[in-house]
Amino acid sequence: MPARLLALLAITTPTAAWLGQIFRHRFLPRRNALEGVELRPRTIHIDPDWSIDVVEIATVKSRVERWMAEEDALAVDPFGAVCWPGAVAAARALKRLGVAAGADVLCVGAGTGLEALAASALGAATVTALDYAPEALELCRRSAAAAGCDNVEAVHYDLYGDADLPPCDVLVVADVLYDLGLAARCGEVAGAALRGGRRPVVVATDSQRYAGHGDAFLETLASPGAAWRAEAVAFTGSGLLVDDDQSYEATANVLVVDPRR
Repeated sequence: MPARLLALLAITTPTAAWLGQIFRHRFLPRRNALEGVELRPRTIHIDPDWSIDVVEIATVKSRVERWMAEEDALAVDPFGAVCWPGAVAAARALKRLGVAAGADVLCVGAGTGLEALAASALGAATVTALDYAPEALELCRRSAAAAGCDNVEAVHYDLYGDADLPPCDVLVVADVLYDLGLAARCGEVAGAALRGGRRPVVVATDSQRYAGHGDAFLETLASPGAAWRAEAVAFTGSGLLVDDDQSYEATANVLVVDPRR
């Protein structure tokens, strides 16, 4: 019966397909993507009076090296296994805007879940954290469990293959514009949500700021007047190609589209 139900959910409407994703997450057994992987907690400082603890993979250097060398062409990129400055900028924006309280919040490319935990802490009714990487999803679940954020759901989502995003009040796209095609697709998905029935507040950040990627996002977002604003973020996080932590002053581009204004 569950298999038949899932099949029905997958072939009807986008909403039904999305419910199928939730059903798989909640009720079907899943493999532990972090089995045998060394983890560590990390405290991320959002501002002087607010910090959030997340769970990261202890060392990602070897994963990044293998991925860059294309030793495994089917491997999911490892960047969601650690936290990034754009997630800090997104958390700050949610607090500054005051839009999370009582809202259904959707986080695209949630990684370790910092922005999802921030939305929960700010009083969101529900938080759905989407990612493609099984390791990132499991890290997000563990971060949410450790923080006692019972309203955070980490759900697998493929930007290129899955149904449209479900309706939400706030849509967060934090630091996932590191690939040009991905940046354009994120803008397309966010733009479709803006033109949907519920018209969420969109919060996007980009601390990598590769040339042309932010423009690609804006072009497919197709929201007149939308513009990036630079914000400084003092950040300490995992080094990707070194074993030690890295502390640096990042500049994150931040974009907010609020249809209510």
